[in-house]
Amino acid sequence: KIQIAPFHPLFQFEGSSPDDVDNWTNRSPYPIFHILREDEVSRATQVLDGDAGRVWKRNVNLLHAIRDEMGLDGLSRLYQYQLDGEEQKQM
Repeated sequence: KIQIAPFHPLFQFEGSSPDDVDNWTNRSPYPIFHILREDEVSRATQVLDGDAGRVWKRNVNLLHAIRDEMGLDGLSRLYQYQLDGEEQKQM
C-alpha cells in the first residue's frame, strides 16, 4: 500500500490565507507527488511515539522561525533558492 503526498508552489490549505506560513509545509518549487510506502510511514510514526503530527508541527515551527528571522519574502526566496550571501549565513 502507498500514500501520496502532493506538493505545489501555490499550495494552500482550505480556510487559510495565501500568506499563512502553514501552507509552506506542502509547497515545493515545482508540482510533485511524493509516493510513500505505508509500512515506512508506520515505522517512522512509531519513532515519534505514534504521533505523525509531530513532524508537521516541527516543520510549521521551523517555518515560523524562518519567517520571523527573514520575513515572508525571505521564506519565499529560500524556497526558490534565491538567497543572497548574508541570508545564507543566517541559515
